[in-house]
Amino acid sequence: MDILELLPIGISALALILSGYSAYKARKNAQIMHNSLIQNQFFAEYTRRYQDLRVKWPTALIEKVDDTFYELYFDMCSEEYYLRSIRAISDEVWHLWEDGIRTVMHRPWFQEKWKIQGIAYKANEKFCHFMSEMQRQIKTNHQ
Repeated sequence: MDILELLPIGISALALILSGYSAYKARKNAQIMHNSLIQNQFFAEYTRRYQDLRVKWPTALIEKVDDTFYELYFDMCSEEYYLRSIRAISDEVWHLWEDGIRTVMHRPWFQEKWKIQGIAYKANEKFCHFMSEMQRQIKTNHQ
C-alpha cells in the first residue's frame, strides 16, 4: 500500500477521533449545565425557605416564637449541611450559607434553642459536631 491508499483511512480515523471527542465534550458540557441548574434550584429553594422563616424571626429570647420555627430553621441548616456533604452545592454557596448559620447562631436565643432541640439531630453526628464546633468558636471568640 502506498501513501495515497492510506490517506483516506487516516482521514477517516481522524474524523472518528474528533467526532468522539466532540461527543465527549458535549456530554461533559451538558453535565456541567445540569449541575449548575440543580445548584441554582437548591439555592433558590433554600433562599425562599429562609425568607419565609425570616418573616417570623425572633428579635429576642423573650419573644414568644413557636418551637416549630426553630425546628424548621435547624432542619433547613441540617439539610444545607447535608447538601454540602454530598457536594450538591458549590463551595461559594456553602460558604454563604455557613456564614449565615454562624451569624444566626451568635444570637443567644438560638444557642439556647439548639441546646434543647439539637438532641433531635443526634443521629446526624457530623451536623451536630458542626453545630457544636461553631458554638465552641463563638464562645471562644467572645471570651
